[in-house]
Order: sequence, then structure tokens, then C-alpha cells
Amino acid sequence: MTYSISDDKKTLTLYAEEWERDEFREHKQANPNGFGTWQHEAEAMGQLLCNSELDWIQPHECGDLTDAPILGFRDENGGATGERWGFMSYCLRSFLEDLMDKGEAKFTAP
Repeated sequence: MTYSISDDKKTLTLYAEEWERDEFREHKQANPNGFGTWQHEAEAMGQLLCNSELDWIQPHECGDLTDAPILGFRDENGGATGERWGFMSYCLRSFLEDLMDKGEAKFTAP
């Protein structure tokens, strides 16, 4: 999985390789109730977050009033920097659905 940030910094896009999309399809077929849960989302993001500067940001860290998954950057002390993007369709579907179906998922800045 990789990501890019739009020039205006308003959109963070995650990209899944075809083999990752296949893994999502297999997981959904084998465990439909576990697909797209926050545990599954965290597991799916593990490699990307371990190998980039992106991190999960909790809504209370940045004053956001949402349960949306939020990705962003941290400062040298581990605090949220303010650069963050949320998957605002979270109440309709998991961002893993978009990655599986389209190969990309878009997170937007507040």
C-alpha cells in the first residue's frame, strides 16, 4: 500500500496493489463479519504505517468530533501536527471496501 497527498493538501489517497486487493477479497469472503472492522483496518494499515511518517490520529488529539478513521503526521514529541485526513464515509463503509473495489481510498482534510 502506498499513499499520496494532493498539491493543495486537502486529500490523502491510499493505493492498494492488486495482490492486496485480492487479500481483502479473500478476507471478506472468509470472514464477512470481520471485514472492515477497526481491528481489520489497523491490521491492513500495519505495513504502511510502520514504513512511513503517517500514523493513526485519535479524534480527541486534534479536537475533531468524529469516529472517522483519521491518518496524519506527528511532531518529534509524538503529538498530532494538525496535518490530518479522515475517511468521512466511515458510517457507510470501511475504507478497505474502496481499496478492494477501486484500488484507492480518499481521506479528506477538515
